[in-house]
Amino acid sequence: RLSQHRYDRFHCVSLLDHVVSFGPFVTLSTNITLDRFLGGRSETYPTSGKVLSFTQLFDQCEVRDVDGQLICTLDSVSKAEYALRAAKAGEYSLRIPRDEKFAEKMVRKYNAHVKNLVEMLEADARSKTHNWPAAERIVREITAEYGIVK
Repeated sequence: RLSQHRYDRFHCVSLLDHVVSFGPFVTLSTNITLDRFLGGRSETYPTSGKVLSFTQLFDQCEVRDVDGQLICTLDSVSKAEYALRAAKAGEYSLRIPRDEKFAEKMVRKYNAHVKNLVEMLEADARSKTHNWPAAERIVREITAEYGIVK
């Protein structure tokens, strides 16, 4: 049973790596694709390469790293959510589209993508382990590792 659990966990993590790496959001977080797609209508901010979070103050959102260092101040929640999803640990530049509707659309697509991914992982883990509580625990652990919250 333990080896089956390890195999299932490895299989789920591999699937997660593959789908997240080639998902709709990652391609837009790369500089070349974003430049070509937005035609220069994006803003670039230097980051510390650490995990980001944001707080909303009236109509402004402050994006900060885990140490509390201010990265940028944005004019909408959708842009701030876009920034959180586009930022990667170890990268020191963050590109955010100026168009709020575009940012909102990409966040919606990404959230739908992640929801589908989690559902696929749950179905796969259940079929492999034949143990629903264990499958749900495995999926919770894997999604927590990747910072994905259902």
